[in-house]
Amino acid sequence: MANPGGRPLAAPCHKHFPVVDMHWHPADIPAHKNLGDLSARAQAAGVTVAVATGYDRASSLHTLEVASVYPNFPAAVGMHPWFIEGPPEGGWLEELAVSPLVLALGETGLDGKCDTPMPLQEAWFEYQLDMASRHSLPLAVHSRSAVEPVLHALRRHPGVTTILHSFPGNAQQAQPFLELNCFFSVSGAATRSNAKKVVSLIRGVPLSRLLVETDAPAIALEDVPREDVEPCHAKLVALAVAEIRQEPVELVAEALLRNSVAALGPRLAALLQGQGRA
Repeated sequence: MANPGGRPLAAPCHKHFPVVDMHWHPADIPAHKNLGDLSARAQAAGVTVAVATGYDRASSLHTLEVASVYPNFPAAVGMHPWFIEGPPEGGWLEELAVSPLVLALGETGLDGKCDTPMPLQEAWFEYQLDMASRHSLPLAVHSRSAVEPVLHALRRHPGVTTILHSFPGNAQQAQPFLELNCFFSVSGAATRSNAKKVVSLIRGVPLSRLLVETDAPAIALEDVPREDVEPCHAKLVALAVAEIRQEPVELVAEALLRNSVAALGPRLAALLQGQGRA
């Protein structure tokens, strides 16, 4: 099976290893793409689970709708700093967080380059960190141009399992987060020849802390335009991680799957077991 960019999804000898796409956005997938087709392509590529991630109320509700139809697309719900319009209120996120279809909270975090005032961003981030702690849910965190303030916030909530989505720093900047046992989820940027920070991160972070994602349809791969990226391409990201680390694909694939379960917990383990993957 080939991807939209014409590059094989995996070498035949590796086509059967399972991968979890930790982060993609079904609300942003182009209208001409059918979710059933996306699900089938993901499964055929070995991407057995892909976490459908929200970023505001509407998109979070959408992830629950998707998860109710496609069990391999479980939900994450949250409020992203780009879409904040006021202080945390209404309780809608709390109501969504208790759904059995939800594996994680997010996407949330801080962004030093968006127009949302930082105090509002920090209020929502603290709100979701507290919720993650109370509900024992992992948190998918955005940290563009805000690595230090994100680090300070996470230090106030050391018990929360944190997945640093598409982490913008290098291996050196990752070190304080390793002390907090954070996971680093790398995207299709890992397949690009000019992605120096991502390469540094993949080589410098212990394999036990790495995860893969597509962030579909937001981040391009070397040979796939961002609008064509979908969960099946998480397989290419996993292969890129193995190549960058110069480690056997099977070893890296097993570690990535193990890390995914460690990050997302028993609900993911149950999903994988139901598919005969655990």
